Amino acid sequence: MVEGARLERPLVIVSDVHLSHAGSRETARALAALVEAHPGAELVVAGDAFGLSSDPAHRDPIESLLALLGTYPDLMGSLRRHLERDAPVTLIAGNHDAAIARPEVRSALLAQLELTEGAPLAIEPWFIRRNGVHVEHGHLWDPDNAPAHPLASWSSLTEPLGVALTRRFVSKYGVWQFAHAHETTLVSGIRRAFRLFGPKAPLLIALYLSSSGRLCLETLLDRGLTRERLLGSARLAEAARRAGLDEATLAALLGKAPRPTHTQFRSTFLRLYYDRIAAVLGAATGGLGFLLRPTPLRLSMALGSAAYLAWNVRRSGSRYQNMPVRRLRDGAQVVRELTAADLVVFGHTHVPESQPGYENAGSFGYPGTGPGRPFIVLERDGTPRPSRFPWNGSS
Repeated sequence: MVEGARLERPLVIVSDVHLSHAGSRETARALAALVEAHPGAELVVAGDAFGLSSDPAHRDPIESLLALLGTYPDLMGSLRRHLERDAPVTLIAGNHDAAIARPEVRSALLAQLELTEGAPLAIEPWFIRRNGVHVEHGHLWDPDNAPAHPLASWSSLTEPLGVALTRRFVSKYGVWQFAHAHETTLVSGIRRAFRLFGPKAPLLIALYLSSSGRLCLETLLDRGLTRERLLGSARLAEAARRAGLDEATLAALLGKAPRPTHTQFRSTFLRLYYDRIAAVLGAATGGLGFLLRPTPLRLSMALGSAAYLAWNVRRSGSRYQNMPVRRLRDGAQVVRELTAADLVVFGHTHVPESQPGYENAGSFGYPGTGPGRPFIVLERDGTPRPSRFPWNGSS
């Protein structure tokens, strides 16, 4: 039992469902069955319900969302019946579906479900509080996927680095083998590209460098980031009021969150391993030049670049190294301390966790190797019960 976290009704929390246009029929049917199995509970989808980052930047996210839901009638029917029974459904925006926080999305979804505005459907841009329980997606604590401000409106021009790479490279060129490949280093990525794509690998590597290079250069421009921060700050008081917290507490929470990678040139440059790319090019250029025409400068360039590359790889290897899991765990501790939460529930990492005061719901859409699909039930006394929905895809 979580002390003080008495709930009006049970919560059923799932995260990272990642419904997509590419096909998520089994995931949608599993979620529909989960909803039917918990009548009366509040269903909370803690971010990344929809894979909107797979769309081209010019596609209207509301049109995409409605078209996506329309392909899953079983899920639409379950959600409609759940809401008709006056059981709440709450969607929290994640990094891959940040656009659902737009004010007009709720009305569009209700119209799609053939329900009135009075239906208990809620969409939150950042987090929800249910007495002593705090639920958010968690990407705020992962700088590679954090927004400039969690209360700002979505824009493809200011997307976090991970989402932008998904939209501009992974989805655009259909290289889904590199989706969620957070710990891929320069060398391992090149090796994997040749292993997977053979003769096409050099072209794909060039396209990646073009896409990631533009992202790196864009960090030198504001692109609307200042406006997003100001807009988010202006919405802080209202968000605090809805959550039952004070504005100073939310401001302190934002002050503890890491600075988003995509807002800094140096962080983006290093995160994309461009220092190692420069070292490889320096070693190759200097070495070849020395062979063709030996000079001390060319030798120094080759040896210096090679030495930096060797030192850097030995020192840090993969710069991600499962960091999101640790960062979200630390972020949950910050949330507990600053907001007096009894329990913090995140998603985002796709890795289920259960610790005193912290639960991670894992990914309902990408459940990994464990049995069934992970989700969390919170009983009315606040007791968290991590569970696996026994769905084998053939039911």
